Amino acid sequence: MEPLFFGSSTAPLYGVYHPPTTNLYRSEGVLLCYPAGQEYMRIHRAYRQLASMLSKSGFHVLRFDYSGTGDSHGDMEDANFDDWAKDTATAADELKSIANIDRLFIVGSRLGATVASELASIVPIGKLVLWEPFAESSMWTNELLSLIDKTPTQSNYRDGLGGLHVNGFHFTEKFCESLSNKALEDYSWLDANIQVLIVSANESIEHKQLTNTLQNRGVNITFKQVQCLDDWNQLDKLGGLFLPQDTLHTITDWLETKN
Repeated sequence: MEPLFFGSSTAPLYGVYHPPTTNLYRSEGVLLCYPAGQEYMRIHRAYRQLASMLSKSGFHVLRFDYSGTGDSHGDMEDANFDDWAKDTATAADELKSIANIDRLFIVGSRLGATVASELASIVPIGKLVLWEPFAESSMWTNELLSLIDKTPTQSNYRDGLGGLHVNGFHFTEKFCESLSNKALEDYSWLDANIQVLIVSANESIEHKQLTNTLQNRGVNITFKQVQCLDDWNQLDKLGGLFLPQDTLHTITDWLETKN
């Protein structure tokens, strides 16, 4: 692992580059896009392991923090989705610069799947993995609102300015509004030569409909149901960390496959 700061010197982004740890040569790089809030915390260990598995398979891998999150510059109070999309494009350029790759693959989970799809609409992508994606970004906001309504606490509430506070994380009204009208089926990558994998613990109606819609539009898309912990907003006594090995192997195997 090689920790690094990249992007603007006045507003640097933090990332960790995982170079290949095998003699197997691959000309592809994989960019990992995190979800938001406490889901970032829950998946962090899994992303570290996924990056390690991919590097052992010969991939160049970069995982990074968006503006206002983790060790990157800024404050979440000032963040919005468009900034995160720009950060992802900057991270893709950094990975290309470091590794001199021929093709870029992206993995995004939950809201990170929407960020990944945004990038795939503006730069050429070989493969795109959507792990528990939201077919529409409003579903993410509605999920948080539902959690607040069902379990209102000092950590789960809506403030007077329209911001959402969930499990200790604050999403401003501006951030939530920046997600409006983000639907995966609307992205221009639908017309590109791209391979897409949707991974989900359950074959939800939304994922089934999304898969069918994209298949009908000619997208080379695969759906895989892999059992794992699927309640992303339920904190447990272990601190909410989870390591879905079967899901990580499914993603790695699919990215490794030449097709």
